[in-house]
Amino acid sequence: MLLIAGFILYRKTKWKWMLIGTVIMGIGSALSSFLPSGAITNGFELFLLFTLALTKIHLEKEECKVYQKIGDRDVMV
Repeated sequence: MLLIAGFILYRKTKWKWMLIGTVIMGIGSALSSFLPSGAITNGFELFLLFTLALTKIHLEKEECKVYQKIGDRDVMV
């Protein structure tokens, strides 16, 4: 689901980091069976969480730019 959401978000907003984080996490999970330690998988999960947080911050900033307070009502700019 994150991969699909990341792809849709990239197509609509050109924000690529959610998609990149999901792809890297998927690759890291696939490679973890070949690695001696599961700690590396935790690093990939941390990277995914970081990209999800960046995406949330980015989208909230963009949403604030869309609305501009004029008088007593919000108007779409």
